[in-house]
Amino acid sequence: MGEHGPAIRELEAILVQQPDDGQAHYQLGLSYAATGRKDEAIREIQRALTYQNDPKIKQEMEQKLIEIRNGK
Repeated sequence: MGEHGPAIRELEAILVQQPDDGQAHYQLGLSYAATGRKDEAIREIQRALTYQNDPKIKQEMEQKLIEIRNGK
């Protein structure tokens, strides 16, 4: 789990205070994915997508979501 454990705890705490922070949802999703928590990663990245308006960033997030679903 390495550095992801503290990052996950910090991001979860941020989201308690700021549940509409799309970037925090995305970073949490990436950390979950890095620790093998696939379902949670997918859920957080899907949430992040609901807050993202930039088409380029949205496309990058969607690509990461596909990669996680495919086990990459």
